[in-house]
Amino acid sequence: MNTVVHKHFTFGTAPFRFVGIWSAPSKGLLEANPEAYNAQLRNKPECCHFSCDHCGTSINNHCIIVDATGKRFTVGTDCVEKTNHTEVVSKVKLALKQKAKAARDAKRQAEQAARQAAYDAELQAQRDANGGLTDSEVAHKKAYAAHQEKLAIVAPVVNALNAAGGDFCASIAQGYRNGSAPRGRAKEIVIEIVANQSGRKGSAAYEAALNGAAKLVESIEIEIKQNY
Repeated sequence: MNTVVHKHFTFGTAPFRFVGIWSAPSKGLLEANPEAYNAQLRNKPECCHFSCDHCGTSINNHCIIVDATGKRFTVGTDCVEKTNHTEVVSKVKLALKQKAKAARDAKRQAEQAARQAAYDAELQAQRDANGGLTDSEVAHKKAYAAHQEKLAIVAPVVNALNAAGGDFCASIAQGYRNGSAPRGRAKEIVIEIVANQSGRKGSAAYEAALNGAAKLVESIEIEIKQNY
């Protein structure tokens, strides 16, 4: 068995097995989350000491290999190729790809969490300012109130049309709710339907109510133009 030697450093006796990668936590993590930084350091494998066992260069990614005697060594991602062991090198490359993917996923998740936290904070700020409602909910409430006010404007005629029933009345009533008053003969029929609430067509009560019904329909048409 041959011991691989470089300067004054060795990484054991071939053949080797790759057993994993440990990466030192970043200074950025130390600044952002000291607790997580220290937790990663506590989980550092005993064989990892921030330098390559083959060349002595400082390393961040520690490729952990086990030699023929069962001893563990850590080497950098460049020196691991000097094991001349295809399976070891292949596993290291795969592990590095997986590690890079995990880092990208973690970054994306952290960014998503940050965006969600900012969004939640913004909504809470809106609720604090609006008595428990978000800006969107306030706008919806105002829009609903405005819509109800519009419905109240046309309610006298819409109620008469609903009471009369039929497809024609339903269509005209929907038009009123949408801010569209009828014209021509349709308008005349609406006036008659409103007057019919006071009595049958041709009756004294009907004739007495007809003028008032016309004024009501006219006034509602004016309010629709002003408020819808």
